[in-house]
Amino acid sequence: MILASDGDPGAPTQSTINAIKQGGITVTTVAVGAHGPAGSTTLQNIATQTGGKYYIVNNAKALPKIFQREARRVARKSWRYFEEFVGTSEDGGDRWLAPDNFQEDPKGVLAHRTSPTNLGLLLLSTLSAYDLGYITLPELVTRIDRTLSSMEGLERYNGHFYNWYDTISGKHLPPEYISTVD
Repeated sequence: MILASDGDPGAPTQSTINAIKQGGITVTTVAVGAHGPAGSTTLQNIATQTGGKYYIVNNAKALPKIFQREARRVARKSWRYFEEFVGTSEDGGDRWLAPDNFQEDPKGVLAHRTSPTNLGLLLLSTLSAYDLGYITLPELVTRIDRTLSSMEGLERYNGHFYNWYDTISGKHLPPEYISTVD
């Protein structure tokens, strides 16, 4: 989240900050224009307490560059999920298919299931990672090839992917259905 202010905002309560942190939300703040010490301190504290960045700019014309920088930071963090959990084991582990999620708490557990939505997001994220310079062209080709090869081996119903697959075995998961969303 990006919070930009051209005034001196009131400080949020500690319970609000705690709720933001518990929700895993990072707040980047931008002080725009001539801020007094109170506004700058409040914005800086919000950013510091939530793990965000703090910027001071004299003119709102600087905001697009900040938004772009922050968007790239989020994009890199998002790509890290795929980089870490797709095809990283020696044997291909999850068959180069995107796991549905990683449950951080109470212990790190990777969900070894995927859906057509997850696979589409994986393919688009891989292309975006190349476009943003996170991976090389040979890495892009290898990752896309391995994912598409795995997808070719997935059982389908009249050409349509089932909604859930086990990423280790490649078998579709019950109940068998085709999602109109995917």
